[in-house]
This record gives sequence, structure tokens and C-alpha cells, in this order.
Amino acid sequence: MQIEVDMSGVTPVYKQIVHQIKRGVLSGALSAGDALPSIRQLASDLALNHNTVAKAYKQLEKQHVTISAGRKGTCIRERAIRYIRQANSLSAELQLEECVASLRAKGMNNRDSGSLETLYNSHWNDLCGYIHAKFGAGPPEPADVAQATFTRFAGLDEPERVKNPKAFLFATARNIVIDHFRREMRFDAYVDDVVNCSAEISLEAITPERVSLAKERFRILNETVKRLPHKQQVVLSLSRFHGLNYSEISKKTGWSMSDISRQIKKAIHALDKALR
Repeated sequence: MQIEVDMSGVTPVYKQIVHQIKRGVLSGALSAGDALPSIRQLASDLALNHNTVAKAYKQLEKQHVTISAGRKGTCIRERAIRYIRQANSLSAELQLEECVASLRAKGMNNRDSGSLETLYNSHWNDLCGYIHAKFGAGPPEPADVAQATFTRFAGLDEPERVKNPKAFLFATARNIVIDHFRREMRFDAYVDDVVNCSAEISLEAITPERVSLAKERFRILNETVKRLPHKQQVVLSLSRFHGLNYSEISKKTGWSMSDISRQIKKAIHALDKALR
């Protein structure tokens, strides 16, 4: 099972790792006794800090999903699927309590908090299913979007004035995901600006100083690109210099689109840092 993370996502990276491994267990991609990559290996594969992966593995063991098995490393434990389902149920209850507590702090009475609980119980699963069906497993992850949706509902000054709560929740969830994608698009636009930093300059504007500056800028970019990991060099070249989109790069390389997006972002961050 391939684990992927989104460095720009709303979910902390260690939680993304935890969630993906849990989903692997629930889907059957991971079974009891299956070994996970070592902390060092996974940190290297994802270009993450060792402590981030260690934190994720610690959470999984604490939640009875994994177990340390000596030389075999970290493995999926027996009955992990049962523990995950129990934890998911408890998590939903805790999230509901947070929403209710927020509304009560605004003066919500017991009757209204009961209405929220009914709303939560009625629509949480459907909302998560809708997000997954329409936008996929993430990022952002359906459960995180659903939680953000109910948090926004909890933040309304007069939630009782919402005539169709279900429609409000589904529209809000959709907007949260769309906002996430728009931020991704803005980042891609920024990427283009950085990579294509040597924009056309009018002939009159060409001076010895500009030529010298452009040469130095090119030298820095060239050296930085050479130091990038091989995968980042490949996706950067295919995307920015050959004009391929993520889907085309994925078909050409066999890498997932989320991984391609992550590698391009890392490459651009490196280029931008070198030019500062």
C-alpha cells in the first residue's frame, strides 16, 4: 500500500499517515500481521522528518492498530479493524460534543443542542459519503471536511434560522473542498511565476546589469535543479518545461497525481528559497 501526504493540506501530516493506514485496514489493503515500512524508510520515501513518522506510528500503536514485532518491525495487529471502528464511533461522538459545547458557549439552550445532535447523527455519515463520492478520499479528507462543516454551523449566530440544515451542510462542505482546490490552483500559478521568472523584457530594458543579473539567476536555478532529488527533477521538467499536466505525467511515470503535485511543490520551494 502506497502512503502519500499533502504538505499543504489542512490535516497535519502525521494524521494523514494515521488515516491512510487505518483506511488500508478498513479496505482490506492491510491485514493482520502485515509489516509497515520502518520509520526511517517511510520518512525517506515521503521526504519527512523522522519524528513526524514516529509520531504517526506512536498514535497507531496507542490506538491498537499496530504492534511492535521485534525484528519484523511495526505490524498490523489482530482485530485492528475492530479497534478502528470503535475509535471512529468515539471520534464522532467527541466531535459532536465539541460542536455542542461551542454553541452552548454562544447561549444555545438544551433544546437547540439536542437539535444539533439530531442533525449530526442524521447527516454525518451521509455528508462524509457525499464528499468522498464527489471529491475522492482526499486531501482534504472527508471526515476533516465534515468536521469543519459542523464547526461552521456551530459558529453561526442564529443556526435556528437555517431553513434547510441538510442543504446548508452539504453546500458548506462542497465550498470547503472547492476553497481547498482554489488554494492549490493559486499555488500552481505562483509556481509558474517562479519557474518562468525570466519573463520577456523589452529590448529597451535590456542593460548590462539586467543581463548579468539574469545570468546569475539562471546559474542559481540550474545548480539548484541539479541538486533536487531525481523524482522532483523529472516532474518539474515534464510539468513546467514540456507542458504536461498531472494526469499525463502520471500516465508517463506511473506515479500518483498527489505525489506529483507534492514533488513539484517541494521543487518550487527549493528554487524559490535559492533565489531569495
